[in-house]
Amino acid sequence: MAIFALIGILASHKSKASSEDYLLASNTIPASISALSMMSSKFSGYMFIGFIGFVYLKGFSGILLAAGLVAGDFIGLHLFSNKIKQLHNKYKSLSYEDLISQRASGVYKKLRFVLASLILILLSIYISAQLKASSKAIHGILDWPENSGIFICAAFVLFYSWSGGIRASMWTDAIQSILMIVSAIALGIYSIVHLGGIHNFFIQANSISESYFSIFKSNISIGGVEGILIFSIGWLFGGFAILGQPHAMIRILALNNIKNLKSMKKYYYLSSLILLIALFIVGISCRLILKQNGLDGFDPEMALPLLSLQLMPSIFVGIILAGIFAAVMSTVDSQILSCSAAVSQSLTKNKTSYFFNKVVTVVLIILTSLMALFATGSVFDLVVFAYAILGVTLGTAIIIQVIFPKMKESICLAIVILSGMSSVVWVLAGYKSIATESLIGFVVSFTLMIFYKIFCLFKKTK
Repeated sequence: MAIFALIGILASHKSKASSEDYLLASNTIPASISALSMMSSKFSGYMFIGFIGFVYLKGFSGILLAAGLVAGDFIGLHLFSNKIKQLHNKYKSLSYEDLISQRASGVYKKLRFVLASLILILLSIYISAQLKASSKAIHGILDWPENSGIFICAAFVLFYSWSGGIRASMWTDAIQSILMIVSAIALGIYSIVHLGGIHNFFIQANSISESYFSIFKSNISIGGVEGILIFSIGWLFGGFAILGQPHAMIRILALNNIKNLKSMKKYYYLSSLILLIALFIVGISCRLILKQNGLDGFDPEMALPLLSLQLMPSIFVGIILAGIFAAVMSTVDSQILSCSAAVSQSLTKNKTSYFFNKVVTVVLIILTSLMALFATGSVFDLVVFAYAILGVTLGTAIIIQVIFPKMKESICLAIVILSGMSSVVWVLAGYKSIATESLIGFVVSFTLMIFYKIFCLFKKTK
């Protein structure tokens, strides 16, 4: 934690007193740091707390979830990342929603306002869930008061975000991502050795139940081939939703050169795969080892803290805790700065005020910390909901900008709102166990875009 603070101090010495530097580091970030920062910002504390909890409960069907996330992520970035960077080079926007709202004819101000409002609301929910994850970790491992993790994480994020803006965020993200990977791999190896090796690991996993060991069986809500397809495609669209995550996509905008984008994506995919594989192994190990030790009936999102306490010496438990905090902070700082950018660049008239951006950052950290104190429910569910609605709405908007740049603002806004509302209604109706809200939102979005294209072709021929 002290290292993270030190990096924030070092970054502040490189910073310039301008909004461009505070929000985009003056577009000077190299590919390796951009990639690691993007990975740690996307795969946040919910991966250590929520994903491991999911694998603990559902078993090997977690492979479909992870594979879907990576595949969808790859498709989205492969199709659109170059164009997004080109648009940024053209319009020089300092925030993601401002970039999405730019057109050759001018700015779509109503669209920008709606997108900025969504970022502020949904990322605040996301941030509070992340802070809740840190509180669960510190309570489970150190038995400190549950809310203490919220204050510790918020204080560190406030310190280095105030000091160095997104440069400090991305520099610390790079170190945090390495710590996340090292801690996950270390615990995975430690667990496999404890279980007697790879062979015994699979034998014991199979002994829990046939469905737990299978990728394709009853842990998926709908049985049969249809259920497998819906589950897999649902999480593929969950990965595709990265296009609508401003805290992740801003890393592409901050990249120093479009020529380095290909290298950045390679580093990003490699680090993501390593982390997901390690966390999957840890999730299965939690089920095997905690059952052996007579632990059952606890909150599945406490599986990782409990496993580290049961299995590892104190110094390694500290490393695991640091890994969880790294995952949380690497996302929270990025999201706070995205919210700050939304407020300054799109919701107020303080686009160039460096000090205003910093004040907004402080206010947002305080407000989201208060939200985290009163947050209830699963970290995994809260994050997936906020992530999905953001992904569908902003993702739809950026796709429209790339494919249909001349679409009228009113039509674009209608498609964005209807797509987002369809996801919300799907969740409220209780159908989330059938298909993810990301899948439903993008199906509605793509359907409306297809109708728009058909209408344009019909109008042209007529």
